[in-house]
Amino acid sequence: MTVTSRPLVRSNEDNRAEEFFQIQTITQWTEFFKSELWDRYVLQLSLTEPCLQHAKLALGAMHRSLTTDATVKEYGLFAIQQYNKAISYVVRPSKPLQPIVILVACWMFSCFEVMRGDHKVLGRHLTSGLQLISSRSGAGHGDMAPEYAPDTNAENRAIWDCLIQQFSLLDLQMTIYEPDWIAASMQYYQQPGESFSFSSISQARRHLTALLLRVIEIKRLEMRQLAGDALEKESIPSKRQTVLADLDRWSIAFESFVGRGTRTPTKEDVRAGQLLQIQHLAGSIHLSVTASDEEISYDKHLPKFQKLVSLSRALMERLEISSMKPPKIKKFLYEHGVIPSLYLAGYKCRDPVVRREAHSQLASIQRKEGMWDSDLMAKVVGHIITVEESNRLVCSSSDIPEEGRVWREFIHAGESSEPWKVIFEFRLNDGNGTRLVERSLD
Repeated sequence: MTVTSRPLVRSNEDNRAEEFFQIQTITQWTEFFKSELWDRYVLQLSLTEPCLQHAKLALGAMHRSLTTDATVKEYGLFAIQQYNKAISYVVRPSKPLQPIVILVACWMFSCFEVMRGDHKVLGRHLTSGLQLISSRSGAGHGDMAPEYAPDTNAENRAIWDCLIQQFSLLDLQMTIYEPDWIAASMQYYQQPGESFSFSSISQARRHLTALLLRVIEIKRLEMRQLAGDALEKESIPSKRQTVLADLDRWSIAFESFVGRGTRTPTKEDVRAGQLLQIQHLAGSIHLSVTASDEEISYDKHLPKFQKLVSLSRALMERLEISSMKPPKIKKFLYEHGVIPSLYLAGYKCRDPVVRREAHSQLASIQRKEGMWDSDLMAKVVGHIITVEESNRLVCSSSDIPEEGRVWREFIHAGESSEPWKVIFEFRLNDGNGTRLVERSLD
């Protein structure tokens, strides 16, 4: 990667956004997994590419606006201005843009929309990026201009590989959060062979991301089958068993990787490993119970739920000790961490101790991980506990009958100043139909 042009001229506002981006944004966004894409490549490319410079300033300013007092919300306006400038430089560039620059810009735009919370626009940016990856991967790159082309040198190839992984992580996030989103990044992962073997945390993470994408794919096939829409009824059980076996093999390989460590793991390695274990446990539990199974099927996974919340507690305590951040300021990450897993534990584990531990963590961690907001998820889990345990003395999971357990939930964003709401769906005893309960998320 060669940097040849003059540095771009900056204002005082630019400098403040730049400083916040480098000191706060990159630090928070690489909390679990360090990335040269943030630490190095984005910073280098933004020196000469106006679209990336303005995108970087937009991210820094938007992040600052979300973590400061209401009296300095002008940062948000500046962020939007920089974001629009960045897009204009992509749409109307002063010189032809190389594909890898467009892809980095598209990814940064996606991260901006993650922070802003506009999932529709995020979906458009993410789709554009995945389409560009697909077109370049299929074309063999022979027609690309030399500078920043993915396979011209090892460094550019490294940028390309980083981008594929980052888009896959955002793809997974959208797949988990948006029911209608169709994952497109699974094609970039090789199917596992007879055995797993990891040489790095990053490699283990790539394999787990691929498996979690397959988990969500199967869960959606199950729901379509339940509704009578599935075309692959016979293959779903076989696919499920294959992925469950692969999840088990991933766990064995990861334990082997950790056990044969040739050096003392850093605190970053320990945190990343704990997070991967948490996400693996959640994926395994989620896939083990089919859409047609009774809710009591989750009860047999209590040991996994217990391990999940214990690992999460240890992980969050490590982060609190190492963080210099004021406790009342929410932390923002562009990718998902512990929130979806804690939400699953609070939602589907009916053990009163475990689910309250999950709820307590969600209510206290003050985080937004991609589209997942800990405060919102804590409110939903709190309502689930209330409606399921209402008028009951609950000492164990078995004290909540099947007909009293939430089967599905639907979260609806409020229009303008209206509060968000959640609708809970319960299956009836006779198996014919469901009943609904609505709660406000004020």
